[in-house]
Amino acid sequence: MPSELTSLLTALRRQTHEFSVWQEKLCLLLRECKDGRKPELEDLRGLLDSPLALDYPHCEVSEEAREIVRQCDRVVNRARAIMRQRTQIRDQLGMRESFPVIDERDVQSIGLDVDSLPCSVSDLRNDIMVLLKCQWLKRAHKLLNWKRLKLVDSDSENSDDHTNDGKGSENCTLKTFDDVLYSIRKSFIMRNSPAHACAEERREGIRCFCQRICNMFYLRNSYYNIFEILTGRDDLAELIEGIPMPLSPFKAYSIREDWTYIESFESVEQLKNHISSVFTKQRELMVALRTANDARSVSETCLCAGHTQAEAPADNCAFLSCLLCHAKYHSSCVQWEWFMEHLPVGYYLCVRCLRSRRPLLEDVKSLCETALPSLERVLVECALNQTELVYGEALKCIEQFSGGNVIDDTALCKKIDECLIPVFCNEILKSEAWKRISAALTQVKPVTEMRKRLCEQIRQRMPLIQLSGVLFSGSGFGLSRRYRNLKRGLIMSEQSAGRHMKRIKHFGETEACAADICLKPSGENVRWIQCEGNCSRWYHYICVGQTMDQTQYTFSYYCYRCCTPFRTPFASSGNNAG
Repeated sequence: MPSELTSLLTALRRQTHEFSVWQEKLCLLLRECKDGRKPELEDLRGLLDSPLALDYPHCEVSEEAREIVRQCDRVVNRARAIMRQRTQIRDQLGMRESFPVIDERDVQSIGLDVDSLPCSVSDLRNDIMVLLKCQWLKRAHKLLNWKRLKLVDSDSENSDDHTNDGKGSENCTLKTFDDVLYSIRKSFIMRNSPAHACAEERREGIRCFCQRICNMFYLRNSYYNIFEILTGRDDLAELIEGIPMPLSPFKAYSIREDWTYIESFESVEQLKNHISSVFTKQRELMVALRTANDARSVSETCLCAGHTQAEAPADNCAFLSCLLCHAKYHSSCVQWEWFMEHLPVGYYLCVRCLRSRRPLLEDVKSLCETALPSLERVLVECALNQTELVYGEALKCIEQFSGGNVIDDTALCKKIDECLIPVFCNEILKSEAWKRISAALTQVKPVTEMRKRLCEQIRQRMPLIQLSGVLFSGSGFGLSRRYRNLKRGLIMSEQSAGRHMKRIKHFGETEACAADICLKPSGENVRWIQCEGNCSRWYHYICVGQTMDQTQYTFSYYCYRCCTPFRTPFASSGNNAG
């Protein structure tokens, strides 16, 4: 026999012998598994994963052994995952602490599963025994300290009540679960309990929803929080009266700070009533604000307060008028926002009227459908319902005419224009209806070619990356003069007559205005004025056409019921508006 064949035959016999020895060892371990002697899992795995075993042919013995290893790995991986469950919280000093969140029943369950395995997993079994010992020591500690246990039991019952109230309740907020978790973490029994894990999970779900809503609405440079964006325009009464309303950049340092205003509402009904009251008065107040802004100069309404540019007749074409509130702005003072791409060319929404990115209704609705019940979700759902309502009313109104030409009927144009006010105030966009409304807008309120070129110049200008500080601050001639006049007017009023001081008194919203048509303004700074005639009735400033600038030089106000041709000229100011 040739030498080459001899060497090959020798190698074949050696490998055959090694395979037989490997197979016998494998069969021995399998017999131990069947007899209940439970060999170590690592010994069985070591035989299957040895370098020589990779070259051996597959057989029934090796397949049976691999199936046992896979069965054991499934149980071991599940047990390791349960034992690794830990949660991190911050203590009162702000330091992170890690606590296990393993239930004793889970530990006992995985212990039984490990005991039922055909192989032994010694290291895992030791870890399980340590956990069971810790659980036993914890129970023993509770029983030995029975006085403390009784005190903690009452605390745990209260925490359970709060957790159950929050579960499935729309009255809960992010702050509610923060308070519940704070109580649970102080509780000796409730800490690391299933109720603790449930509260943590629900709090994280609400937090994620609030975060995604903020990301969806906030502009690059935002001056409003999410509550001010979604609840409508509650600043209209002050703007009509001419009260200085500076805008400061808004930056929240936590999600709760974004939604902090919602914590003042105790129930869903209270929140819905507030939102409904704001939206029902929004249209009438915006019409009154348009009238007031039409009579004001650009230096009074622009965000620069008149100290950036000197107003001159030649600048009539160098400023833009807001589509919604009719406030005038210098073209150099404004910047382009992405949402204005949805508007026809030549139309502009100011920083007071465009408060957010105005996401699509479908995106906001899909986010609410998967959110947990909370007062934050109710707020967003109210905004969605209001969006459906205002768009539906606007579409019904524009169906009264057809065609692509400019409408010549002034009364119809005014009616349609005022009907579109709630749509432009709304901070959620309904895309299909918006296209029809945009087409109707060009027929109702056409713009000049000069205005289109001006908007195009602003669009091509590089937007500001950072916030530009406080807007409408009045550091120059404009609003600072208004502040000085207000202060001087109050001093003169104190010196002139004590009764005259009543007309700057702030009343609650429950007081009744004596005007025939009351606009029902809301807000913290709504002002009232009293007739100095025989009736002594009280009126809202805006319901009788009064502004802050006018009242600085008026020392006697007479309503339309009391004024006569022999009264002072100041009485006629209420004759037209009362």
